[in-house]
Amino acid sequence: MYAIKVTPNYYQGTCNAPQESFLSYRDLEENPNHGSDDIAEFDSPEEAEAMIDDIQGDGPYYLSHGEAVRPSYGVVDLDNISEDDCQDASDYDLDGFKQVDKDNLPPGVADALDACNVEYHRSGDDYDVYLDIITIEDIRYAIVYMPTTIALQLNSDDLGSLDWDKAAYYREII
Repeated sequence: MYAIKVTPNYYQGTCNAPQESFLSYRDLEENPNHGSDDIAEFDSPEEAEAMIDDIQGDGPYYLSHGEAVRPSYGVVDLDNISEDDCQDASDYDLDGFKQVDKDNLPPGVADALDACNVEYHRSGDDYDVYLDIITIEDIRYAIVYMPTTIALQLNSDDLGSLDWDKAAYYREII
């Protein structure tokens, strides 16, 4: 099966800018109150390309507030996705914390962080940030994961199916 990945192109800092995602059946409906949020699947790449051509049309494209250019579309083989589920979280700037190498954490802290149940914190352009903060001996430590919006959409019914790798570890700045 094949799907269409939509990559919006908004200026940085645009509030509520849409994130990268797969086209859903709801996106294909004239009335957005109809259809489902399930990923729209196509039997062949040619069928998906024909849908992209239909979506883009021949007429003018009107930009939304904060949109730089029209979105880009790509066909993805759902049975052979080669993208990682998570981005490297070491680039994330967690205010009030400094990043620490996992091996430089005090004994037991890394294991405690790895056992945390992370929760949604915020969104980026094509990823979400999940984190948890724990306090050990009056020092706060954090673990951060950055799963891609595509991986979250593919695994929306069971986030435990994601490969939660590439975590970053943080220690409170004192």
